[in-house]
Amino acid sequence: DSGASVAGAGDLLVIENSSDAGLSILSGTSAIGKINFGDSGDNDIGSIGYDHDTNAMSFNTNGANALKIDSAGQITKPLQCSFLVYNNGYGQSIPNAYNTAKVTMNTEIFDVGANQDTTSALLFTAPVTGKYVMTWNVMTDTGGANERFEKIYSQLVTSNRTIQIRAGQMHSDADEFLSVGASCVVDMDASDTAYIQCKFARNSGSDQTVIYGHATHGYTFWSGYLLG
Repeated sequence: DSGASVAGAGDLLVIENSSDAGLSILSGTSAIGKINFGDSGDNDIGSIGYDHDTNAMSFNTNGANALKIDSAGQITKPLQCSFLVYNNGYGQSIPNAYNTAKVTMNTEIFDVGANQDTTSALLFTAPVTGKYVMTWNVMTDTGGANERFEKIYSQLVTSNRTIQIRAGQMHSDADEFLSVGASCVVDMDASDTAYIQCKFARNSGSDQTVIYGHATHGYTFWSGYLLG
């Protein structure tokens, strides 16, 4: 007798001893040892398996591999929320005088979980409550000669808070490119949204400032993933 009590949801099979206790699943050297969790709709909707051929352990949920530990102890989570999007062109204008413009991130490199909208909404929707790592950069073309800017900002706007990065005053005697970006961890609740926007203030000059994107180089981009 171990002196422990049994939880109601796990009392059909109990292995008990006053010292060490265990259960062994023995398989061939190139076979798989497995525990399945099933219901009336699917007899292995969840599972834990050990592949003796590759010495890797897998945890499956909803019929798909959710976590794998390989023989070196490296952990991969194929279904974990992550994305990388960017602006693939040039010409999105930023209004003057502290007006904000949502930055067009119109091209996906990857979007695990399909949580990014690169069309009209231009935003990320959190699939679950948690902490998310966000990294972004906005490159701007500050216009022609004799342009003077007081401030240029890029912002990560979430339902809970706004993270703002500022570049200070600069003077441009010709076309000038300026990048403003950052990386941070933000808290988001399930169904919260986030997007990138940009704003600036001009002291002199009249040329329009535009977002500088590129089809292959990804000067203006945004990436993120669920930390936990």
